Amino acid sequence: MNKIKAIQLIGNKNSGKTTLAIQLTEIFKQKGLKVGCIKYTHHCLDRIDSDTDKLSKNAHIVVGISKDSSEIIFAHRKKFLDTISYLDVDILIIEGGKHEIDFLPKIVVGNSQEEIDKLRDELTISVYSPSCKEQGTKEELLKLAQLILDKGFFLPGINCQMCGENSCREMGIKILKDQARPSDCSTLHRGKVKVEIDGKPMSLNPFLNDIISSTIYGLLSPLKGFHKGEIKIKIKG
Repeated sequence: MNKIKAIQLIGNKNSGKTTLAIQLTEIFKQKGLKVGCIKYTHHCLDRIDSDTDKLSKNAHIVVGISKDSSEIIFAHRKKFLDTISYLDVDILIIEGGKHEIDFLPKIVVGNSQEEIDKLRDELTISVYSPSCKEQGTKEELLKLAQLILDKGFFLPGINCQMCGENSCREMGIKILKDQARPSDCSTLHRGKVKVEIDGKPMSLNPFLNDIISSTIYGLLSPLKGFHKGEIKIKIKG
């Protein structure tokens, strides 16, 4: 998972985050990279009075399958780490989430210096203003995409402290200061996770493999007697 380039786009409402996310997605797709997007929104995610909307009022989960696409609708809010287990991508673009995610590199999007200054912090790698014509050019967008490839990184956000830092945020800040590397994260790439149900192996994508591994290490590391090594867990249903 450390090879994944993650970036968070933050800004106020109507600041231009979605437009920038779309533009970056197009650039990365042209480069042959798989892009995943997570969007935080205050609006309903489904079309009002659509069939899936009606079903989701009573169903715990609704899966929509059409000729061209598929969608999964949960009738409840899921946290960031619960959603990324579904992704197997090279680039992860997160739009919004400024009150929930504080450990990933970010680009601040705003139309005024005042807006930008209020949101900028130690994890900011760049700022973007849609009102500035220069920043909207293809050349500048390509530079921004390259900056994400150079500076983007993913951390699990579980604050296990196994890397020696108090939080993933502190680790992220050190990475941007070139005082640490994403590979220094002690809970990612812990090893291959093998899952079998009644003797039949399950296929896990790299995202889910690392999330399961890092979560287990994060939960067990504070316990007395824990040490590095092969972990075996059996769950009887």
